[in-house]
Amino acid sequence: MEAITFTPAQVHVFNLVSHIKSALGLEQLRQQLAAFYAKQVDDEMDALWESGLFIVNGRKVLVK
Repeated sequence: MEAITFTPAQVHVFNLVSHIKSALGLEQLRQQLAAFYAKQVDDEMDALWESGLFIVNGRKVLVK
C-alpha cells in the first residue's frame, strides 16, 4: 500500500475539523466553506466580465 502525503493545507484543515464536536458545528463549517468558494467564483466572474471576455463552448466571446 502506498503512503499518502498530505499538503500543509490538508493537514491544517484536518486539525481544524478535529475540533468539531457537533452536527451544528459541521453544518456551520460547510456553510462557511460554501460561502468562501462562492465568493471566489463571483470574484473570478466579475474579473471576466470587466475584461469583456468569456469563453463559451471553447469559443472566445466578447461581451462588451
